[in-house]
Amino acid sequence: PIAGLSSAAISNPVANPSTTTTYTLTKTNSTTGCSSSDQVLVTVNTTLPTVNAGLDFTKTCVTNPTGTAVGESSSSGFTYAWSPIAGLSSAAISNPVANPSLTTTFTLTKTDITTGCSATDQVVVAVNTALPPVNAGFDQNVCLGDLVSLSGIGATTYSWNNGVLDGFPFTPVTSMNYIVIGIGANGCQNSDTVVVNVTSPTQYYADADGDGYGDTGLLTCVNPGMGYVLVNGDCDDAQANVYPLNIESCNSIDDNCNGTIDEGCAIGLALSTAQITSTPQFGMPGTNFSHVVNMATANDYPESSTGVYEKWFKFLALSNAVRIEVVGATSNDDNAVRLFADPGLVYSSPLSFIVQENDVNLSSIGVTDQGNEILLSDQLTEGQWYYACITTVNGTPGNITVKFNALLPSTCDVMPFTSYTGIYTNSCQTFKCQYRTQARRAIINRWMGIAQVGSPISTYTIPAPSTLITTCQLSKITPVNMTGAQQSIFISADLEYNLLDGAGNMNVLFARQISNCSFQLNSEATSNVRSTDECPVYKSYTSSIATDRSVCGAIQYQWEFSMVYPSPGLPVVVNGASNSRILALSLVPGMANGQRYDVRIRSMHSDAVTYSNWSIVSDCVRTLGAAGLSPFEIEGSFNQNNHSIKIYPNPTRMSAPALLIWDQENVTTIEIYNIQGQRVQTYNAESIQNNMLEVDASFSAGLYQVIMKGPHTMSCATWVVE
Repeated sequence: PIAGLSSAAISNPVANPSTTTTYTLTKTNSTTGCSSSDQVLVTVNTTLPTVNAGLDFTKTCVTNPTGTAVGESSSSGFTYAWSPIAGLSSAAISNPVANPSLTTTFTLTKTDITTGCSATDQVVVAVNTALPPVNAGFDQNVCLGDLVSLSGIGATTYSWNNGVLDGFPFTPVTSMNYIVIGIGANGCQNSDTVVVNVTSPTQYYADADGDGYGDTGLLTCVNPGMGYVLVNGDCDDAQANVYPLNIESCNSIDDNCNGTIDEGCAIGLALSTAQITSTPQFGMPGTNFSHVVNMATANDYPESSTGVYEKWFKFLALSNAVRIEVVGATSNDDNAVRLFADPGLVYSSPLSFIVQENDVNLSSIGVTDQGNEILLSDQLTEGQWYYACITTVNGTPGNITVKFNALLPSTCDVMPFTSYTGIYTNSCQTFKCQYRTQARRAIINRWMGIAQVGSPISTYTIPAPSTLITTCQLSKITPVNMTGAQQSIFISADLEYNLLDGAGNMNVLFARQISNCSFQLNSEATSNVRSTDECPVYKSYTSSIATDRSVCGAIQYQWEFSMVYPSPGLPVVVNGASNSRILALSLVPGMANGQRYDVRIRSMHSDAVTYSNWSIVSDCVRTLGAAGLSPFEIEGSFNQNNHSIKIYPNPTRMSAPALLIWDQENVTTIEIYNIQGQRVQTYNAESIQNNMLEVDASFSAGLYQVIMKGPHTMSCATWVVE
């Protein structure tokens, strides 16, 4: 048959039948016609071999952890080939061990050596060896004795070191690292560590009065914060002046909590039982400052002989100044008021005497005030204790009234004037201090910082013609701020009091403020030359220039001139007239026409010491040329060339035309300036033909400069308009 042959008419075709076939070849002699034949048997064997790659399996940390054999038993007459080869013990045997690190599908190819026929099969090895995400939890800070429970997450089962059971509370005794091992569903295990820090508790004590000593204890590892201290022993936690190691004040109180009252004190009965009084501001309502005393029964006499009529009071100085008044006396008694410092722990007679008031008595000439007295003193120390002794020194003792009043200083009261921000925007705004009744004048001191160290930087007394005035311009007490940053201003406000004593004598007292107040002052723009005086305007050297504004609080302006044209010069500093922002240029050494200067300005504060900052940027001031014309100045990289410029006619009548002719090449701009240096006309010369231009003298009569500019050169000519 011809089926399966590449050709049936050639001597040697390719035979490729699909089944076993016998082919007959007939060969014929073309000359004789004789033929003969022969046969060939083509046996077809395309049977595929049977192949088995084995059963799929899963590799975990506990099941088949090192893999297992796959494939089939080896048969002779066949070859074996596996792919991929990674993870196999051999890729050329029938049953290698498969141990991949990732899930892999392996393909086995089995080939019949005789027929060359091949067959394939696959086996899937699933790999599940992922470690569980074991987490032991956050580190813990615990107090000794606290229960702690540790629990792992991310796995199926957990085991801890140090005898800890997962999820069961225990009491750690020291700081330690705890390790948990977690096993997942695939049998794989992982670990994590948690730190438990154990802190020994601290004994704190409640300090209700804030004196640094407490009584009720609190054992804790957490600082309880304000209201608790580390020291106990306070025997009266409701009194801030009672605590261990305090100095005994000789006041019938155990001030130092040692169980003994007033040890070491030898004060008299009058001091230990002196009546404590308050001292409100003079002229303001208050309580417990006015006391009615029957001097006939007053028998306190620690400083005098027995039988003297004395009444003692104790008070805390709210400032350095005090007023003590005795009123209600009759014409039969003569009283005196004495002031003493608190002796403190150790007392020895006599007490530390400060001042006495006894101007009026029965022997006073022409004065019959019935023994009334007014003691005025500004010699106290704020925050200290003092004793006042009222004594009937002559006559018959009777009922009197004793009044105690403080003379307080002032402090800042700026919030209403700063929109309740405490920040001033400039030094021209209003400053205010607090008003005090009966005060006469306010003295404002400026300091370097919040603490009063040394002397104040400056002092200003607010003028008060008849009564106390508490406001003034801020610049009176602090200079203008031109630093570019916000400033903190620190102030203390003293008050002057002018008060009469019992005899009608005028006493001047000063209540000193020992605590500074503060507010903020924003920076202002620096001073500059007035715009009508700076370039491009030209000034005559006999004229004057001025600052662009007045600076609040300035008493003088200082000017710095640095010549930059016609030749650079060193800076020259000139002081202007007092309280004037105008400066005559004739005061500047070397000033002449035809010059240009860089000018800076600063102001002097009214304290005659403090200057503001110089102008941040220099201003330009220039003077007229020697012939009255604006000087021709060459700027930047331009070079002045003496090119020929002709103007016909010159002079030119007003409103008449004139012809400009020039020989300079590449002229781009033509500018005309008046005698003040102001540009009055500009022409674009790039489109002008033949270097000629007709212009109209449509200006006022006077001298003008015609300037021609090119890329790297300029030239000029003078033009007269009549």
